[in-house]
Amino acid sequence: MTTAVVLATNPFAMGALVVVSVMGITLVWTARVLGHRAAEQARESQATPPPDDLEPGSS
Repeated sequence: MTTAVVLATNPFAMGALVVVSVMGITLVWTARVLGHRAAEQARESQATPPPDDLEPGSS
């Protein structure tokens, strides 16, 4: 039997496919959100370099 026939004739197979698809989409979304948060925290934690000269013209 092909996959299409199994999915068309077995409602449990279709349900399992939907559940696995939703779980995969949720995992991808979670990874993206956590990746963006980690990147933001890394940017915020970087120390800003000190200015080269505090007053223009002074040496």
